[in-house]
Amino acid sequence: MTTVVVHIGVHRTGSSLIQRFLNANRDHLEQVGVLYPVAGLATGQDNRGHRLLVEDVQRGDHGAGSWAELVDEIEASGLDRVVLSAEEFSRMRRGVRRVAHRLAEYDVQAVMYVRNPVSFLVSAWKQQVKTGAYTDRFRPFLESRYQRADFGSMAYRWAAALDPGRLDVRVYEEAEATTGLVSDFAAAAGFAAHGVEWHHPRQRINASPDDATLAVVRLVGRAERRFPRRARTLARLRRSMRHQHGFRGRTIERLGGLIDPHPVTDDDVAWLSAALGESHARFLEHYIPEALRHHLLIEPGAQPVSRSS
Repeated sequence: MTTVVVHIGVHRTGSSLIQRFLNANRDHLEQVGVLYPVAGLATGQDNRGHRLLVEDVQRGDHGAGSWAELVDEIEASGLDRVVLSAEEFSRMRRGVRRVAHRLAEYDVQAVMYVRNPVSFLVSAWKQQVKTGAYTDRFRPFLESRYQRADFGSMAYRWAAALDPGRLDVRVYEEAEATTGLVSDFAAAAGFAAHGVEWHHPRQRINASPDDATLAVVRLVGRAERRFPRRARTLARLRRSMRHQHGFRGRTIERLGGLIDPHPVTDDDVAWLSAALGESHARFLEHYIPEALRHHLLIEPGAQPVSRSS
């Protein structure tokens, strides 16, 4: 039976990097018996994965659509292992069972990366600030979006839709610290191979600025909203700054009290620990080996946020 590996691309866990790797190595993957389908990929976005599959499920499309194209591509390939990847899989709720139903004729396995909830939410906040979508401090973001770090609920939804033991929850920090994220995913998805010259993306995308740089970017983002006549000019300035690092010294001194280059407090961490509470504890117990749980503890200074995520 053909195995379909569904990569549940939790945001801010290197999903775009994995998708760039899979797209860049489609021919090499076929050499080792793995199909990374074209069907369902977002048009013109080589790092966005199979978003169209999720959209078709959510619309309730039962006609041809991307799922019919996917089945045709799988059958035509003659390969016995298929990898699907999309960030949108991680946002699904009731649609998870529909995905499982669509893939019922295959042996379905799911791979999901999680990371320290504090680092995860800080990284998500930084991404929103960097793009100008959010200009407030971290604490309001935390209080309104903390449920995004409730990995247990996400894992339970997928585990309930799959056969027992077919959900593989992996720790982002451990993968990064050992073999690297791409190699870890390759092993989890069952296509680790020797003797193949894989193409590796030269650099990560969606990198987060350091705290001081982000503070300046957030200040510019606030100015965009306050001075609409200058918004275009300020947006160009923000975009040029967000990939820089190291706003220090005089820059911070001149801005004085307008920015806070240290966005996360111990009180924020304590608040998140209380908010996730038993749900996070149960998740660790059910899905994370004891030797790896330290990566996911919610405590001050437990996990610094990587610049690359």
